Amino acid sequence: MRSIKQNINILIASVTTLLLVLAGAGNAIAKTINAADCSRNSVASAISTASSGDTILIPAGSCTGANRWTSPITISKQNLTIEGAGSSLTTIQANNTSYSSSDAPIFSTSGSSANGLRVTGIHFLYGTKTFNFTGTGGTSITRDFRIDHCKFTGNYMALFTYSGAARGVVDNCEFIDSYGAVIFGDNSASAKFPMTLGDENAVFFEDNTITDNGGTPHFIASRLGSRYVIRHNDFHWFSYDPIDAHDDYEGPTSRGSFTWEVYNNKFYTNTNTPDRLIHMRGGQGVIWGNYVQYNAAFFIYLTSYMICWGQCSYGESSCNDMINHTYVWGNKRNCGSNMESCPSGTAWVTTDDCWETERDPLVVGRDYYNTQMPGYTPYTYPHPLRNSAVSTPQPPKNVKIGPQ
Repeated sequence: MRSIKQNINILIASVTTLLLVLAGAGNAIAKTINAADCSRNSVASAISTASSGDTILIPAGSCTGANRWTSPITISKQNLTIEGAGSSLTTIQANNTSYSSSDAPIFSTSGSSANGLRVTGIHFLYGTKTFNFTGTGGTSITRDFRIDHCKFTGNYMALFTYSGAARGVVDNCEFIDSYGAVIFGDNSASAKFPMTLGDENAVFFEDNTITDNGGTPHFIASRLGSRYVIRHNDFHWFSYDPIDAHDDYEGPTSRGSFTWEVYNNKFYTNTNTPDRLIHMRGGQGVIWGNYVQYNAAFFIYLTSYMICWGQCSYGESSCNDMINHTYVWGNKRNCGSNMESCPSGTAWVTTDDCWETERDPLVVGRDYYNTQMPGYTPYTYPHPLRNSAVSTPQPPKNVKIGPQ
């Protein structure tokens, strides 16, 4: 039998140990910081007091019109979460009231990195490069980010990445008349084809709803060593070229797009669907399992501006990053009302040409194949970063002290 004194000593030692453990853990436990309102100054103030791993909560509110943001917030802290009250409750407008290429971004990581950044539950209105993930000198920028459950209305480039190997996921967002993203990669001069597909080193767009009523340039465009994946999205698109990738036509010292994977997307269109829903001008990739509601004359369009416009001929060293090692299979159009399985849809075989010329710059069986890619396995779906659910830290429960 222990004496009363022994039990007291054990209890004191247990409490002391617990306090030390909690004190050490307290330094590591992420904090939740409440912004006073949705204004730029309030959010900036909350972010300035945050440490890496903290969560910034932005309350419901409408920071639009006279209360709109007129300059961006630059983020450099790691694993930061910026959480609104919901995309129907927290609205942030940029410094203009229309679709414009001259607006300032809302969040920027220019010249720094903000690895692990998560932004969720916000309606972004009229932003240009709403998220400007720009590195310097080809440095890694904003890796493993997640942008989810947000709404974008009238944005000119919701996401812009430049001069670095951005990596992350945009999921469960709604885009309305918004240019979704321009993906510029690391522009590596030494990178060679064929490249690796099916890994995490890309910007992923999955389970988003995209609506364009006409006039938006693209949903996504890319070059300079870009890598992206578009999968499991619903497009309500009534314009041209929602999905786009360039070769190096824009400049002799620039690389074109590197890799793209486009699969299991649905295109809800009308009977007058414009051409070129998937328009690839350069790079390597796979296009499979995509369905279109009605007829699209050029559902999948592969070409090479470099060759079509006379800058080079096939095989020349100046003809960089044209379509190569590309596989296209299982895509259907004319699905009608059954967009889940499209049992009566027309299987689509990709086409390419140079519009007004009679040259075919790309050759099936050499540059692209109308068959499944041997050995290809898609990256994990849903994206693993989607496991990072928002949760406000709670106090420990059922804490017991001393011998039981």
